[in-house]
Amino acid sequence: MFRSEDIVLLRVYFQRTAAHDCVEELGRRGLVEFRDLNANTSALQRTFAAELKLCDELQRKLRFLSEQANKYLPSEKTFTTLAAQSQQLIEAGPGYSRVQATDTVTLEDLNGQLRRLEADLEEMNLHWDALQSELITIREHGYVLELGEAIFSEARTQRISVSQYGTLPLLESNVLTGEDVISERRGPPDDSESAGQRVERGQGQGYTPVNAVLNVFAGTIAAKHLEAFSRMVFRVSRGNCFLRWVSIPEPIFDIERNESVAKTVFVLFFPGQHLRSKLTRICEGFGATRYPFPDSTGERDRLKTELVIRRQELEAIIETTQRQRADVLGEVATNVTFWTEKVAKEKAIYFTLDKLNYDVSERVFVGECWCPRAEIEEARAAIHIGDIRSNAQAPSIMEECATDEAPPTFFRCNRFTAVWQDIVEAYGIAAYKEMNPAPWSIATFPFLFAIMFGDVGHGMLMTVAALYVVFRERQWRYRKLGDLLQTMYDGRYLILMMGVFSMFTGLIYNECFGVPINLFGSTWKWVDGSAVACGIDHCEQPKLGMPPKRTYPFGFDPAWKIAENSLTMLNSFKMKMSIGFAVAQMTLGIILSYSNARYFAQSLDIWHVFVPQILFFLAIFGYLLLLIFLKWSTDWNAPGASSPPDLKAVLIAMFMSPGSLPRSLRLFPGQHVVQLVLLAIAIVTVPWMLLAKPLVLRRRMRTQRPHAYTPLHNGDRRDAPANLNSSEAESRKAEPHESVGNFAEIFVNNMIHTIEFVLGAISNTASYLRLWALSLAHAELTDVFLQKILYTALATENVIATMIGFVLWFGLTVGVLMLMESLSAFLHALRLHWVEFQNKFYNIHGSGVKFTPLRL
Repeated sequence: MFRSEDIVLLRVYFQRTAAHDCVEELGRRGLVEFRDLNANTSALQRTFAAELKLCDELQRKLRFLSEQANKYLPSEKTFTTLAAQSQQLIEAGPGYSRVQATDTVTLEDLNGQLRRLEADLEEMNLHWDALQSELITIREHGYVLELGEAIFSEARTQRISVSQYGTLPLLESNVLTGEDVISERRGPPDDSESAGQRVERGQGQGYTPVNAVLNVFAGTIAAKHLEAFSRMVFRVSRGNCFLRWVSIPEPIFDIERNESVAKTVFVLFFPGQHLRSKLTRICEGFGATRYPFPDSTGERDRLKTELVIRRQELEAIIETTQRQRADVLGEVATNVTFWTEKVAKEKAIYFTLDKLNYDVSERVFVGECWCPRAEIEEARAAIHIGDIRSNAQAPSIMEECATDEAPPTFFRCNRFTAVWQDIVEAYGIAAYKEMNPAPWSIATFPFLFAIMFGDVGHGMLMTVAALYVVFRERQWRYRKLGDLLQTMYDGRYLILMMGVFSMFTGLIYNECFGVPINLFGSTWKWVDGSAVACGIDHCEQPKLGMPPKRTYPFGFDPAWKIAENSLTMLNSFKMKMSIGFAVAQMTLGIILSYSNARYFAQSLDIWHVFVPQILFFLAIFGYLLLLIFLKWSTDWNAPGASSPPDLKAVLIAMFMSPGSLPRSLRLFPGQHVVQLVLLAIAIVTVPWMLLAKPLVLRRRMRTQRPHAYTPLHNGDRRDAPANLNSSEAESRKAEPHESVGNFAEIFVNNMIHTIEFVLGAISNTASYLRLWALSLAHAELTDVFLQKILYTALATENVIATMIGFVLWFGLTVGVLMLMESLSAFLHALRLHWVEFQNKFYNIHGSGVKFTPLRL
């Protein structure tokens, strides 16, 4: 797992009849990755373009059928339920294999079956829409007849009668005369009037129609358009209309909009024929639907009866159609998973076959594929099985061939290591045989996370949650989970490791939900009359505050939790600890770069990249780490001991005043000389990194240039053709310029890497201080929630207040610390691995290609 597996290039020869079955068997086992030997051929000119087009058409039909099943299947047998049942059959195990589920039907048979189902459903949908539209029309017409009755009942009280189809004669001269209208409003309806009482009428002053005829439009309109409709009618007719409306008590489904719409029945009276065309266009513009409204009550009752009978017939037809469609869609939902897998598998097979060359003379397909060396024999066995299944007359041949092309990268992972490999490859793919950081990340990633998230209680909650997901792994393997639960399932082992490491660092910090654990008994005590604590075994003079001779066995003493200077001490410790892990992990990254250079026999990278880098880094930051350990290991309370020096001042003095160091900043004799030597080493390594490799490469290019061309003639130059090839002459003239250009490119590239390393050594080390910052933030938030919420609730000595405080404290602990803080710590640990660690040795040139075998 530290380096990718050996990958070899195989050349295979398939008989035409056996190619499909052999590729299928190889894909079923996921052994090989085929190379595209027809990269310069368009997709339409390839051998199996027709089959791929058929697969695309089948996938379109399957999408259509799935959408129809999701839309129209009844709730008791939903598409999701039936599809899930079929998926469980596929994954049921050895008793019902995927092969049995998908190989029982050919593409041609499936195409015919899907064509029939699609045609049936399209015909049913066409009839269904027509039936639904007619049913809605009948319902609306019924509402028009029923609700319009009230309007005409009011009209009868005013002695108005209706003619055969939409005309209404005025039987009396005092109806709607100028005298009646003069007292009515002449403008559009005010918003203050209720919708059911708005009337638009008026013929103008002095207009007295006697025995005039009123035309009538009856129909329905969307309630949201009624206000604008009434205003438009008023303006177009200049007030010479009479409009009444009643709201329909239930919404009407609009097929075109695919939604229910609130509608209103309206009856519009208008005089003469000159307004008919204008009002007709207004009705069409506002989407209003007009319906016949007979004059006599008998005609209306007869029409109502006909509508009821027709509605019952339509409902019976719709019920039958719905039942037939449910049967068809039930068949679709039961088999759609099988069909989808079948089509996807065949499409992948034909797509792979299009990568092969066809030898017309030998009538065989020739292909090249990458295969792990350990899987070659299994690949041969798979091809043999494909030959048997296809009844091939001659066996297929597989042979290993040499190549200068870099193979793809393949790391064999299990369920535990896969998540770390995915995290690493999210940054980039390793080059072939390049060192894999995933095995190192298995230990370092959860540990760096735990440094920022260290708490026994929080780590325990995380561990329990991860163990629950791990124990339900088999039940959830093929189940469709939510986004959050799917993320937890994919990273279950990573979360488990982070929880375990968080408990470990929590024991070191001695914190469990922010409360210290006194496992071994504190080694400090407070004496009356003394402002400071002293060690239990070293308290002869309490006011001196001498530390205990016997330290706490593991982690921090619980007394530090209540000490006034606890934050100062913890900050100092965590800051130095962060620097220590920074130096350790980045040194490991530089050493792994040496491992890569040695494996690939790159002596230049060993002597002129690795050596100066490790010397530069250790001369500065390795020395800083040494000072930290020296300061920790010195007894500054011993008689005659001086005060501990500030390490920041020591490091600054190393650069600002080389060769001299004040006595107050010294940790050991001769420290100023050591610092001068280390500074000289650091300064020398910078031009070493910058110039050595480009200059060596330039010398090699100059040495190899005389051998770049072989003379065609050893005699006089007159033996050469007079008209020398112009391109050859230009290439010879351009050669010196190209070598200089290559050197310039190499130098610039090396300069970029040198600057990046020198500046990155400083910035990356400082970046590890995020371990200290996140750990401090986590501890402080834990203390705030504990003291301000839980302890405050407990201080009330009230049961209800205590329960409320506990629920609030636990909710904030889970929501803020377990979710938000853990995500923040995870992202910071990810950054430290991707940037600070992996950029020293991993994916340096970005040339890695992942091994992606054919999987069916």
